[in-house]
Amino acid sequence: MVGRNDPCPCGSGKKYKKCCERVVAIQAAEQLREKREIQIKNEILKDLKEWFERHVSREEEKKWEERFKEILRFPSSKPLPSRYSLAYRFWLMLDTPCVDGRRPIDVWREATNLPSDRLEVADQLRDVHLGCYEVCHTGNQEVLLQPILGEGTYVTKVFEPLHKGAVLIGRLSRLGNRYELFGPYTVFTQQMRGEILMHLENQVPRDPAGEREFWRQNGLHVLGWAIHRAKEWDQLSTQAQASQEEAAPTAEVRALPSLPSLNEEEKGLPDLVTQHLELFFMNEVSKYQPRTQTLFARSLEYLVEYISLYFGKSFTWSRFNEDVLAHFCGVWYVDRVGGNAVKAKIFLNTIKHLFRWLDGEGIETVYAAYRRVYPSLIQSLPLAFEVRKWLVQHGVQERTAEETAMTGTYLLAVPPSGPVLLVGKKWLPLNLRGFPPNWAEYRFWLKGTVANDGSLHRVEAIYPVLLEDWDQTVEQTIEER
Repeated sequence: MVGRNDPCPCGSGKKYKKCCERVVAIQAAEQLREKREIQIKNEILKDLKEWFERHVSREEEKKWEERFKEILRFPSSKPLPSRYSLAYRFWLMLDTPCVDGRRPIDVWREATNLPSDRLEVADQLRDVHLGCYEVCHTGNQEVLLQPILGEGTYVTKVFEPLHKGAVLIGRLSRLGNRYELFGPYTVFTQQMRGEILMHLENQVPRDPAGEREFWRQNGLHVLGWAIHRAKEWDQLSTQAQASQEEAAPTAEVRALPSLPSLNEEEKGLPDLVTQHLELFFMNEVSKYQPRTQTLFARSLEYLVEYISLYFGKSFTWSRFNEDVLAHFCGVWYVDRVGGNAVKAKIFLNTIKHLFRWLDGEGIETVYAAYRRVYPSLIQSLPLAFEVRKWLVQHGVQERTAEETAMTGTYLLAVPPSGPVLLVGKKWLPLNLRGFPPNWAEYRFWLKGTVANDGSLHRVEAIYPVLLEDWDQTVEQTIEER
């Protein structure tokens, strides 16, 4: 043990009492405080569990266990996997309205007389909720976490190593002057970051109160989706690796969803919609410079053409639901206009400006539907043009007479093992070098020609993947029309 008058072990040359003694004392006090807080939290959880078992029947709890398995996509016929039993307990006590429509921790807190030290910790635990965080920095038994959406960072105590760039879904709880991961948490690889980010961007409110309520209500749903999606990526990588050893796939042409066009007599634009567009141009667009007005006008011309072609004179703005908007911007625009990433952004933002104006003027609420697809579109549509440009320049190879090639539209995915196409029912690894790794977070439809060995011979178009159930929803829209 270092004496107060001994040289300080840090090597400063000062006496220990004049150098690091105070720092060590503060650290020791902080460690005792953290240890005490952890002990109180464990006692609270134990008391809460005992109180819950006295007040909630096993039959009622069983209903919530089934709900937990349903959200995490576990088979209802099988017992809850043991590795998720603790996660279920935390969800049941902290999140579910299973006691007369209220959370157990809220009812227990009001029904229990607590000493001041336990009262403060209990009130803090009432605000703990699931969230999604990215590991920004790692250190000795602590990491720096940042919300995947939002701002701020959290110095967090950990008991097992986490890798920089990993994404986790768990609960953060205050612990002294830093935080801890309270209860079980799930870690995802860096490749899942983009998938999770796109899944959350158009769902999570940007205000702190709205974000907190979202995670309290939907945190387990996000976790269930992320676990399922991560399993899909793992299966995709395994299948892609196995496909290299299997027989060559057979061609299966897949068609992107489309809307049947009208005959010439039905085409056109309703007078009321024409008036709306003229008012928008006069009140909003005319104040810009002539070049900007030209860009607006060109995008509006595409909109008019689409409405006339597929809806005609019976069109109303309410026909533009999420599925039709995804088809308009994600398929028809690619086929009809082509263009590049910059033009795609101008087009999307022009449509956004128009729909927001319609909403602000009280004319129509189509902006609400567009807001739900815009975050995905503004990222994936411009990127689709960049991907096509790269593939044409670096990925397309000349076809030899001996090669067997297939032409169609195929799903393009980029797992950690490299780009693959879904051809038939098999994943075909593509013969590509230098495919940009930052595109691994996205999926696309590739329309073109590919050989059995994974060589690309033609790329006609690249479309963003926006809706998982596109085929079904667009067919439903056609029937409603």
